[in-house]
Amino acid sequence: MYKIKVRERGDCIMNSKNQEKLNSGIYNGFTAPKDLTYIIKFKIVMEEDVIGFIHTKNLAKKGRLKAGIAMYITKEKIMGAVKVKFGSIAAYLGEGSNVSLEYWEKAKKIKKLIEKRKEFELHQADIQSIQIKKPGVFRPGYVIFQSKNQEMQLAIGSDISDKEYNILYFLLNKFAPDKFQEIG
Repeated sequence: MYKIKVRERGDCIMNSKNQEKLNSGIYNGFTAPKDLTYIIKFKIVMEEDVIGFIHTKNLAKKGRLKAGIAMYITKEKIMGAVKVKFGSIAAYLGEGSNVSLEYWEKAKKIKKLIEKRKEFELHQADIQSIQIKKPGVFRPGYVIFQSKNQEMQLAIGSDISDKEYNILYFLLNKFAPDKFQEIG
């Protein structure tokens, strides 16, 4: 366990060898010591910089109809799984976010479920480009991950909500801003 002392908003002192890693200013959005304590413990358990997660029935691997995909996105990789029973949910958990503890709990559960059923894992170093096209009224959109060795396509259903699409767009853009592009 780590002892955390909060003097004021965004000020964190830790007694651990991970102080430099965790005291990088990413906790400025959290004011309550309970929130800060939990999130720091969560970050230590995850040992990776979380960007966010999304689970929606309106995202499927190409060739499947509405299988639904859950994706867990960090600064280093994207993990994805199909048929994860967790309902539709999406959240940005990265730097500057001020989401509730509920979303951090859900992120931990979703990560465990994805690891059990992992169908794909894409590392940022291997990806050459990410293209996204917003769905229209009668046609689906898509996300294409182009890597050195392969191309993976995800279909975006035309009934995806604006909120889900915007979070997906934002998460992928945060993951690899220099490799990300929106197609007309």
